[in-house]
Amino acid sequence: MIHEYAVDPRIVEESELMWQALEQFGVSHGRVIIECPKTWWKTIKQSLQSVESRLSALQYKLLEERCEWLRFSHAVIRRRDAQFDGTLPYAKAISREYSQRPFRAVVCSESDDGCGVPILTRLPQK
Repeated sequence: MIHEYAVDPRIVEESELMWQALEQFGVSHGRVIIECPKTWWKTIKQSLQSVESRLSALQYKLLEERCEWLRFSHAVIRRRDAQFDGTLPYAKAISREYSQRPFRAVVCSESDDGCGVPILTRLPQK
């Protein structure tokens, strides 16, 4: 069985160790990422650019390669007509999609604050 997870694309900015968490996704691991919002990849690229100066060249390259691997290994899937309110924090923004088409959990740095979506990981905020 393959489980779907929502991953806040800005989480790359939150922790230099995020690339290790991203290694746990892929069909071979039984976990895929929902590409939500539609601008998920664009936000990943922006997040990568914002952390480049904080990371060593090796750390940055590992993170960049892992993000590219996700794209080309089909570890990230698009849900047609996914519900996402970009004006809210990620867990709340994706809660409507979760209520209509549940997925396993959300990976983000924020608390659930009663949004009803299971939070898999809470990374320390910067």
